[in-house]
This record gives sequence, structure tokens and C-alpha cells, in this order.
Amino acid sequence: MNTGGSVSITGWDKNEVVVDASINGQDKDNCRVEVNQPSSGIEIRSTYKDEFGSHNGRSHYEIKVPKKFNIMLQTMGGGIEISEVEGKMTGRTMGGRIDLSNLKGYVEFSTMGGGISLTDSEIDGKLSTMGGNVLIENVKGNISGSTMGGKVISRNVDQVSDQTSENNE
Repeated sequence: MNTGGSVSITGWDKNEVVVDASINGQDKDNCRVEVNQPSSGIEIRSTYKDEFGSHNGRSHYEIKVPKKFNIMLQTMGGGIEISEVEGKMTGRTMGGRIDLSNLKGYVEFSTMGGGISLTDSEIDGKLSTMGGNVLIENVKGNISGSTMGGKVISRNVDQVSDQTSENNE
């Protein structure tokens, strides 16, 4: 998502993907959202028609996916929320909070600025932020958390490892 924007992904009991995009801001008419279905799944891209200069747009994407679904997500900025999904989930945001809950499988997410929370999940993987806390709570699995500007906090976690030298609660 080259335009940035917040993304909320929720698993549901249907075998289909539904995307609801809301685009606001001064440059909303300059934003283009494309949804394609290559053989590997579904692809959502957002770009500005005019690629040059600075842009002022705010977008939010509500996405529903089957409960068993692999996710790869990259955004230029904005928060990420994922819940009720089982699969391999990877992604990054250039700036924004990441909230993950009720997941199964594998995760690997990073943000350049913002906190990360992973709760109520059975999952392996890695979480990292350049600025913010990492909260891992009510999780079973081998999960590592790292931060350069906050704390790694783990509560009721089975096999957590953190890459900071202190700050575990």
C-alpha cells in the first residue's frame, strides 16, 4: 500500500475475501485502489495517480478473509490490526501500531515507529519495532520481541524470548 493507511483484517467463516476501502483527505481523488486475483491469492494495491510530490490522503481498509489464510502486508504508514486468522502472516509498516489477536500459525511483523501487541494466540514468530513497547500476552508458542525504544513485556506466555537486555515483567 504505497499510499499508506490503516489496515484491519479479520478472519470469518466464508471462503471469500471482502475489501472495504475508505479514502479521505485532500488527495482522495488522486488515490487508486486495485484488487487483483493472481493465482497465488488476492492482491490489494493502493497508489497515487500522480506519483510525484507530497500527498495528503487518509485511507482505511477493512478486509475480511477466510479463517485459514496467509497474509503478506506492506504499507507506507498506518496501523495494522489482524484477528481470528490461522496461517503465515508477515508484514511491515513504516510507522504505526500493530495489534494482533486470536491468531494461529506464524507471524513476522515490524514497524519503524509504534507499539506492537500480540494477545490470545497460539503462534511462533518475530515482532520488532524501532520505537514503542512490545506486549506479548496469553500466547503459546516460540515468539521473540524486540524494540529499540521501549520495553518487551510478556505476561502468561509459553516460550517467549526477547532481544532486550532488561524490561521483562
